[in-house]
Amino acid sequence: MNSFISIFFEIYRNGPRVRHNSVMNTTDAAQCMESLGNEIRLTLFRELVKAGGSGLSVGDLQKRLDMPGSTLTHHVQHLEKRGLITQTREGRVLRCRASFGAIQALMGFLMAECCAEEDPCWSSENQATTPANDLL
Repeated sequence: MNSFISIFFEIYRNGPRVRHNSVMNTTDAAQCMESLGNEIRLTLFRELVKAGGSGLSVGDLQKRLDMPGSTLTHHVQHLEKRGLITQTREGRVLRCRASFGAIQALMGFLMAECCAEEDPCWSSENQATTPANDLL
């Protein structure tokens, strides 16, 4: 199962980003979840996920979220530091994209031991009682 959650995951520590192949650990997962636990950052991230691989320019994000540029910059930097989004410069445009690999690693970490003590856990009999279905 560890190979499932082993991906290229961007980690930012004291300066320039370092890219390496890493299995998400509890600390990384907690930091990602802490970042997404903020309502503004979660909304920002969901907008980028909705935009897909092409992402959105910072200007488009600012319009969609209706927030001052300095506030948006703060939240973008926080998500980028955790490796949940990336930014690229395209001429005069700064484009943000969701890091789908990072979110897959987070989901893999969360589900790595799903139902390890119960067999089978995803049968049609108990799907209706799972917490995920209750939230939908």
